Amino acid sequence: CIGAALQRRTPGGLGGASLPAAMELEPVSFFDMMDSTMRTNMGGSEAFSRQGSHSMNSTSGPRKARTMKHGMRNPGLGYGIGGELARRSLAGVGAGIAQPPEPSPRGIRIAAPNEPQEALPVTPRLLPVRETTSLTPGRDAAGESVGCVMSLLLNDNSPPDQNLLKDIGVHRWTFKGAVTLAEKSRAYCFFVWALLELQRNVQTDEEGDVLDDRIVRACRAFVATQTRQGQAGEMYQVLAHFICNSLVFHEWDRFVRSAFEHPRANQEAFLAPHLEQVWVRFQKLSSVLDRIFGLLDERFVWIHRLPRVRDLLVEHMRRRCFSSELIPKSELMHSATLKDETLKTVASALGLF
Repeated sequence: CIGAALQRRTPGGLGGASLPAAMELEPVSFFDMMDSTMRTNMGGSEAFSRQGSHSMNSTSGPRKARTMKHGMRNPGLGYGIGGELARRSLAGVGAGIAQPPEPSPRGIRIAAPNEPQEALPVTPRLLPVRETTSLTPGRDAAGESVGCVMSLLLNDNSPPDQNLLKDIGVHRWTFKGAVTLAEKSRAYCFFVWALLELQRNVQTDEEGDVLDDRIVRACRAFVATQTRQGQAGEMYQVLAHFICNSLVFHEWDRFVRSAFEHPRANQEAFLAPHLEQVWVRFQKLSSVLDRIFGLLDERFVWIHRLPRVRDLLVEHMRRRCFSSELIPKSELMHSATLKDETLKTVASALGLF
């Protein structure tokens, strides 16, 4: 059959006889001849199909090398007639589904493989970057002090902002040495400002958290950074200096003293609301300070046998606000028949029983 196909397609046939010019055919490839043979013998025996398939799959080394040399796609289909037919079918399907490239989700058109790409005027940002230009203690839409969180997290040692230093000096709840401490660095300046804002929010009984949670975590990170740099003792001293010079303890002391000096001080219905006002504020203040300075308990306090942060705050509260000579004389506070839970909590925590 192969010989017959060659005789029909080659000029002069096998015997060398020439054909008329109108019947002369252009040279064809080897696979075109194989296709013609298959079409001619489509109704032939099954034995020929097996023989032809075996002969094509068992090509000699030079023929296979020549076939692979032409860069044939999908060599796993084989180099026989069936493989060539499968490759032609795949090529036709692939050509029919080719489509132009679609624009990217970010609006930047992706160029075709052979299309020259144009340079972008600017590099697109993958994530929005929040920029701040002011360092004044104003508040943004999220409620955090502008620049405060980043300065504390990065432990910024650059000079502090002069306007913020002035605000610290004239703050309603500033304390002795606050400006001197804030002049150390920009991070220290915002740390002192956070302590002042903590007092203000506690005393004004602000709803919700007395200090933004992000600022609290940033202050805790600042204390941790100072501790890693060997300044754990200084951080403990900052805490002690702050509570000893804070105005809130002085204001609570005057309020508690006036309540015990009142003629109705022996009445539980009168004394309980007054002490509750002070105790609730102290709980809020001590909770935040414990979150900020609490890591000193594990890294510094136990080594030097110093009071833990929580114990230091409670002991200072007892000495500053409940050390008046009027409290030991109060029969109500030493009575074992207290019914109000606030009075019981205060008396138990401060050791007044």
